[in-house]
Amino acid sequence: MAILFSFSHLAGAGLSVLAVLRNWRTKSLWALVAVAFFVSLGDISQDWGVYHYYIGSKYFNELGYFDLYECSILTATTRRDLHTYGFRHDEPDCEIFQPERWADFRTDLYRVNFSTNMLRDKGFNATPAWVALSQALIAIGIPLDFLLLIDPLFLLLSLNLLVYAVGWRQSAYIALFTLLFIGTTDRLWGHYMQWLWIGLSLLGVALLQKRSSFAGGVLIGIASGLYIFPIGLSLFYIRRWKVLTAVAVGLGATLLFGMLNSRGFDGYIEFVENMSIHSSYIRTEGCCNIGLASGLSRLENDNEDYLIQCFLSHGNC
Repeated sequence: MAILFSFSHLAGAGLSVLAVLRNWRTKSLWALVAVAFFVSLGDISQDWGVYHYYIGSKYFNELGYFDLYECSILTATTRRDLHTYGFRHDEPDCEIFQPERWADFRTDLYRVNFSTNMLRDKGFNATPAWVALSQALIAIGIPLDFLLLIDPLFLLLSLNLLVYAVGWRQSAYIALFTLLFIGTTDRLWGHYMQWLWIGLSLLGVALLQKRSSFAGGVLIGIASGLYIFPIGLSLFYIRRWKVLTAVAVGLGATLLFGMLNSRGFDGYIEFVENMSIHSSYIRTEGCCNIGLASGLSRLENDNEDYLIQCFLSHGNC
């Protein structure tokens, strides 16, 4: 009996030690998350993104997808021609504003710390559904400073639901990846609804983990309608028709909502044209971007001459 008692006591002690170790492992992961959070802060004021997304959507009725850069300057300045993606340096041609809107536009450019360096980027590329959402929030009078809190609030909300759905450890891994991913480090905070898709997608996945097929699928569908690429998440649920149906419902409703953008159906026509120009150019700069198309471009041209020429021709990418 004494021997059995000793073995059971040792076994219990061993299990307790393992539990403590597992607990410390989880705590260590969340300590890393805290460090990653501060590393990811970077420049809290993301003027570059706010200029493109806030100004681009607020004045979408006048600017559409092609006139943002043309109307942001008053004299001849080097800027990207958003119809061709080449650069030009001539007098701007912008006569599309009513006087009151023009005054507001110039004031807002000052508010977002507009710089002519921004004119070398690739324009405003949000979907019409995203434009409609942004315009609705601006129309009800929400100040810009509060609108900039949407991204972090949704990220925090989704992370809390993830902890509930998959546990502390798995949530820590997801948080680390989100904070340290090359495309988001130093860029997560201070943007204007640029990362809302991460929060919506994580919320959708968390709900799906808790067997809320419809709600989770709808959120992924909404994220897809606003940003397009989250639709790839539906591939993980290809055998779950209830989830795919919910994704289709969320996507369809969001695309329909997108008709409320200030250019209506024409906004969708311009968006397709804009994306055609954008994607054609992106395929030529595999040295500058991440993503499937850029990766394939690098594989197809895996030689030093290609990289040299790519960096020379896309020095401002």
